Amino acid sequence: MAAPVDRALLDPDGLFPARLAGDRAALARHADALGTLDTQAQARRLKDIATLAHRLGGAAGTFGYGAISSAALALEDVILERRPGENRAAAHERVRRAIDVLLRALDDGLAGS
Repeated sequence: MAAPVDRALLDPDGLFPARLAGDRAALARHADALGTLDTQAQARRLKDIATLAHRLGGAAGTFGYGAISSAALALEDVILERRPGENRAAAHERVRRAIDVLLRALDDGLAGS
């Protein structure tokens, strides 16, 4: 995590934590809906989550939130990774675990802001 003075230079208005909070809320909403969707809707939702994770991974790293960046990029990798022969339930569980890791990293990062 970057020192407060570094964050002050990168984010002079101090708005990045609010963006993190918004991304956390969006991720939680997406995750909650995953189990209730049909296959096509779930695929679209996973694409949305991967896009959010990709964007969050880059931005969080830039602003000194290394743990959030790593967790976000790991989530993106889990979503994009295709495991031959893996059933849908196992794939869903891998994604869910990666989402939980990112949500905890976001909570920790926001608590330290």
